[in-house]
Amino acid sequence: MYIEDKEYDTDSINDLIKAMTDDSYLLLTLFSGSFRFVENHLIYNDKYLIRVENKYILTDYVRFHLDECAVKFVL
Repeated sequence: MYIEDKEYDTDSINDLIKAMTDDSYLLLTLFSGSFRFVENHLIYNDKYLIRVENKYILTDYVRFHLDECAVKFVL
């Protein structure tokens, strides 16, 4: 999704928490279980992730196609 000049990814879990407290729709969406917060990015599909032991990491595809794989929002 394109948000003009105010387009951001999260820089930290703290940014995500702040955004969640400011936007109830985002909060409900995140608690739906449809997203994962991995390496400071909100990923909407597990096909873009690799599970290593008990944690997820981004695939190489995500690293080169972040606009396609991560959710963007205004903070």
